[in-house]
Order: sequence, then structure tokens, then C-alpha cells
Amino acid sequence: MKSFRKVSPIKYRQVLETAEKVITINNQDEKNTVLNDLYKLIHPFVGKCDNHHEDWREYGEKLEVNLKDF
Repeated sequence: MKSFRKVSPIKYRQVLETAEKVITINNQDEKNTVLNDLYKLIHPFVGKCDNHHEDWREYGEKLEVNLKDF
């Protein structure tokens, strides 16, 4: 079911920042591969880093394509 409720871009940014913090706190040793993947998906879009992480953005696009039918 499609939701028609609009979410502000500011709220999306807050959610991404919070998720990034949760991932960082719970994966300080960077050994959790799922959390590493999530970090790579989220971090480039938080907007607080000078590195654009083009390789991570490309990685996210490939994941999106691979998971489109899931």
C-alpha cells in the first residue's frame, strides 16, 4: 500500500544522521558486514563529509538494481 503522506527532506536527513550514528556506535571495529554495507549506503547522503564517496554511491546503485525484485 502506497503512503501519500509527505515527509520533509529535513526529517529524511535527521533519520539518515541517526542511522549513521547507530551504525557507528554498534560497529566500531567495522567487523559487521551488514552494518558496513548500511554505512556505505547512508554516509554519502548525510552531507557532513567533504568526500563525495562516488565509489560508495555506485555500490549503492548496484545494490538497488540487484535488490529491485526482492
